[in-house]
This record gives sequence, C-alpha cells and structure tokens, in this order.
Amino acid sequence: MINNMTSSAGDPREDLAAWLDCRFTLQGSQAARALVPRLKKAGAVQVWQQASQVWSLWPDDAEAEKAVQRMAAEAGAEPTLRRFQAAEPTRAWQEPRPREVGPGLALAPAWLGLRASREVLVIEAGTAFGAGDHPSTWLNLALIAELLAGRHGPVPAGRW
Repeated sequence: MINNMTSSAGDPREDLAAWLDCRFTLQGSQAARALVPRLKKAGAVQVWQQASQVWSLWPDDAEAEKAVQRMAAEAGAEPTLRRFQAAEPTRAWQEPRPREVGPGLALAPAWLGLRASREVLVIEAGTAFGAGDHPSTWLNLALIAELLAGRHGPVPAGRW
C-alpha cells in the first residue's frame, strides 16, 4: 500500500526532498532483526526495529524502489510504503499516523493528538481496552469497517 503525504516538518522555506517510508511487519522479531542489516546494506538512510516491525527511510528514487522490492521478495513480506516530502525526514517519520483498520476507518490512541472524524476513531487508553489493540477491539472495528464499506447492506440509522 502506498500513501502520499507532504510533511510540514522542518522550515517550510527550505527545499523539501522526496522520501520513501517503508514499513515491514514480519513473522517474528528474529526475522525483523535479520532484515535490519540487509536494509542498511541495500541503501536505507535509517532503519528502526521494534519487535516484528521494521521501518526504513529511503530517498524517493527508482534505485531505492528497486532495493525495497528486492528486500520485500527476500523477506517474503509486502511492505507499506508512504511517500512524503521533508527537509528533516527523520522528524517527519515520527509524525503521528493512525493504524488502518479497513478501507475508510483507522484507529488512533488519544496520545497521538489526532482529531476524531468519520475516518479516524480516537480511543482513550484505559485498563479495559488499552490503546485499542486488544483482539476483541480489532474484531469489532473490522466489523464496523465492513459495515461502513457497505459489505453487509445499509447501516441502520440511529445505531451509532
């Protein structure tokens, strides 16, 4: 999946460079750890890893795109790509983004500071549901996303 975004990070008067944010979710932390040095060797400007997820930052050009495709084939995982422009790409990488539940619906914990909308559900972390990452929460959100996408007929009025 590719998202395009222009970042406001850094001084807007500066020339903004084009960047590619590449995110892999692998089958475990060992696979993620093994991917990190390969991404660096392939030309990633910066690489971060947390558990089974690996993020890498690349200049947005044809050479980087080929390297990312090679890494995806080697890792056996399709990355999520986001193109953006920034003077300071490592700061723009940290901009808060909600986690996509399905087409037209995303979830964000309140601490990201994002505004709730029809497309973004903001959840206040608590002891019962945490930040919304519990499997029961995700199952309910997946059903809501399917309802919003019209996969189960029209949404009944007054039920939201």
